[in-house]
Amino acid sequence: MPGRAHGQRGASALEYIVLAAALIIIIGVALTTVGSDAIETAFTDLFDDAAAGGGGGGGG
Repeated sequence: MPGRAHGQRGASALEYIVLAAALIIIIGVALTTVGSDAIETAFTDLFDDAAAGGGGGGGG
């Protein structure tokens, strides 16, 4: 039965690929429809803070 075990491994890998693809699609749709403004605001704030806060550190 070595052929059957190999076939089951292949089906299992295919199932994982399909599951991963479905999750990626679901997450992508959720981010574009629900949180696009929130994500854009978060990144804008992050980059603004990074640009304004370049003077710290050092003092060793």
